[in-house]
Amino acid sequence: MTHYPSLPNQNHWTKLLGEGAFGAVYDISRKDNLVAKTLTYCPRAYGTKDEALRWECAVARLLYRSGVSVPRPEGLYTVRIRQRESIFSRNCSEREESGFVMERIRGQRLDELFSQCPKDIYVHSLWEEELQKARDLGFELPDATTRNAFYLPAEQRVVLFDFGFWVHPEPERVLEEML
Repeated sequence: MTHYPSLPNQNHWTKLLGEGAFGAVYDISRKDNLVAKTLTYCPRAYGTKDEALRWECAVARLLYRSGVSVPRPEGLYTVRIRQRESIFSRNCSEREESGFVMERIRGQRLDELFSQCPKDIYVHSLWEEELQKARDLGFELPDATTRNAFYLPAEQRVVLFDFGFWVHPEPERVLEEML
């Protein structure tokens, strides 16, 4: 594990918000409204876990700076994952992991929204607009699904997330975002 700077002010229990095939997202700072994505597995084609996190952070930074609606990326940090064994237990586990830290988005996942309202053409068009902005930047989006987007009704916008498998013809240009 690469040792990134520690995240300041991380003094509370860590709540698991969601898990996917390759990683997990934790609520790490209620005060600052931040989450951290950690990787539990990394396919060999994507290098190490740290390389995969670095890629995802670089993609997010490029998208964010280019006006694509994504969580505000904060950077790569060593995050402390502190969890109780159960809500009734005094026993806890604590470990440090590399994490891609970003703004927490509180919205409804599009797959859940579309299962309730499959013909919501307006929200679907918002999603397609954000995907097109990413394509216009040169990205191929092999896993851009409604599972990887939130809808924020109060703001009338869709926020994309989970860019680990996105491909760009000039990966060096994308990784310059980390400098």
